Amino acid sequence: MRNAIPCHPAHLSRNRICPLLRRRLKLACPQRPGIVLAITELLRDYGCTISEIDASTVNRSGELWFELECIVDLPDGIDPQNVGDDLQFWTESAEDRRTTLVFDTCLTPNFAPLSHA
Repeated sequence: MRNAIPCHPAHLSRNRICPLLRRRLKLACPQRPGIVLAITELLRDYGCTISEIDASTVNRSGELWFELECIVDLPDGIDPQNVGDDLQFWTESAEDRRTTLVFDTCLTPNFAPLSHA
């Protein structure tokens, strides 16, 4: 079992404990082939595992968008900043600049587990 660290100080009063090296990944972008493959291959290259995942497509003003939210567990020795930077590079290099990606931690006040987790 992984070590645990306290969440953001604002959450300490609730005695919340978050797993070390666990991150939430949220992605929203116009639908196109290869999105899931690109993200999962990048995570695989770092040895990450996805413990929870929720993906869907939604219609935004007549355009199909892909939305993904997952919980990513990083192996010991992997710097989460490097993974986040590579994920961000992937979104910034996408042809469509409307892509949004969040790779946050339980150390941020906006971390929340997936609704069904």
